Amino acid sequence: MLPVVATRGKVRIQMWLHTISMVVVSLLLIYHAKLPLWSFLITLVLGLIFIAQLFALKDGAANYDKVAVKIFQWSITYLSLFSLLLIAGQLAL
Repeated sequence: MLPVVATRGKVRIQMWLHTISMVVVSLLLIYHAKLPLWSFLITLVLGLIFIAQLFALKDGAANYDKVAVKIFQWSITYLSLFSLLLIAGQLAL
């Protein structure tokens, strides 16, 4: 709903803040749960992919909406893969 009531610039800032927070919290969870190093590294790669997607989002770009939808889809993929990674990491202990 935020894109309906806020400017693209504000939406982009919120996306950056939420993405960085999500990646940091994901990495902290892996670290504090003492999951294997490979789960930490995979989470880091997933987070970097997410951040790379955000770099593609520019305010005046003609494909802004297309990129925004792609980021939304990736957020669902990220959370799904991260959930599976938590299970796999726990089972590997």
